Amino acid sequence: MPDELVKRHVVASLELQRDRDELIDERIEAQAARGSRVVNGVLLDQQEWAIVDCSTGETLVSGDGGWKRLKTLVGTPQGEDWVWLDTLTRDLRGVTTRGLPASLRTLLDGWVANPSVPHSEIAAFIGWTAAEVAEARAD
Repeated sequence: MPDELVKRHVVASLELQRDRDELIDERIEAQAARGSRVVNGVLLDQQEWAIVDCSTGETLVSGDGGWKRLKTLVGTPQGEDWVWLDTLTRDLRGVTTRGLPASLRTLLDGWVANPSVPHSEIAAFIGWTAAEVAEARAD
């Protein structure tokens, strides 16, 4: 039974990874239709950061002070029409498989997302083809 739980979790994690980008795009488009701009904060290097429009890639605000300064801005209203990407994606962060400890779920999600893990290795474990795994993991 534990092996089946682990396999079920890996499959669910791959399915979420496959569907996540499409779901995010749909949510960004829905916000744009409402007249809102979906934004995200990114670190450019150790000190420089930017807040970018997720649809256009346009830099809206930038500065220095590293992650410490950026995290004071993330989630705060900067423009009245801004919606932070984080608020739209909280439910897309991971899957919960009943019966598996949270720490094991996190480890498995990391394994699935790790680009150095071959598609064929995951495929052999869950009974998919390497091509199916590659498609699910595609960015």
